[in-house]
Amino acid sequence: MAIMDEYTKSYEKIDYSVRPAKCIERKMLCDIFRKLAPFGEVKKYRYIGFGSPFFADFYLFHKMLGIEDMISIEKNKEDKDRFEFNTPFSCIKMKYGNSNDVLPLLEWDIRTILWLDYDFTLNNSVLEDVKTAFSSVREGSIVIITVDGNIRDEFGDRIEEKSKKLKQLENNIDKEKIARGIKEKNLDGWECSDVFKGIITNEIQETINARNGGRSKGNKLIYKQLFNFYYSDGTKMLTVGGIIFDEGNIEKFHECGFEKMSFYRNGNDPCKIKIPKLTLKEIKQLDKFLPDNYENAPEFIPEDQRKMYKNIYTYFPHYAEAFI
Repeated sequence: MAIMDEYTKSYEKIDYSVRPAKCIERKMLCDIFRKLAPFGEVKKYRYIGFGSPFFADFYLFHKMLGIEDMISIEKNKEDKDRFEFNTPFSCIKMKYGNSNDVLPLLEWDIRTILWLDYDFTLNNSVLEDVKTAFSSVREGSIVIITVDGNIRDEFGDRIEEKSKKLKQLENNIDKEKIARGIKEKNLDGWECSDVFKGIITNEIQETINARNGGRSKGNKLIYKQLFNFYYSDGTKMLTVGGIIFDEGNIEKFHECGFEKMSFYRNGNDPCKIKIPKLTLKEIKQLDKFLPDNYENAPEFIPEDQRKMYKNIYTYFPHYAEAFI
């Protein structure tokens, strides 16, 4: 168990506030949340996440969206003093314990943005949280799930041998939740994220179907996927999720205009966040030609790198050494 505890403390190994793809994803999510106005003022939503000592998403969503009702769930109770010290705003309430235990104890009468942002692979614990979330959230809420897109064992070690991947997946997840026909070859590279995405989506839909069992026609709940991000900041990561609402509010959903966002995904085609390898000087040069004169951008910068930057430049993070 001690080895597992060390694995789950990823915040002692990675500064989540400066991972470039993660930063871009965070800003894209923020833009999606801004479009929730037809369902209610976003600043009146509640945000629930896993802050870790960095609280990067809490910083962004509080300052950019004005959300004040915030809850951070932290399983490593032994680091309570560290979390309390690093809590950036007084409006953040800390809840200590495993998310499987904490989520069922929360009140769900408030429209919520819930980010189940795990630093480990898909397993039964994740699916239990997904079931709790979609069984509980009020209509108009958004739920996001992020997992490591690799097959890993109980110690967090990546399984490299193809012949062992399916067996390990069946150890991590109940076999009946894995689609028939999945082979070891489907668990390599980004195809593994495709499989994970399918398992999560099935769990969401099954949970909503069960919830709708007690609802009359015209009052059913609908789930609409909004995003399907694939990215790599040292390891392959998958983020999938969307909004749940009453079928009578379908017009509100259309009023949100989510589909106008370039990264909106309502199917299996992922939005891959790719980070270009460019110097700061090259980035500044490319900025001069964006958004309208991209065809005149310097050709000495590799075309694939120019295209990557064009796709994400409004969300691209800029880091600099500073004394604070």
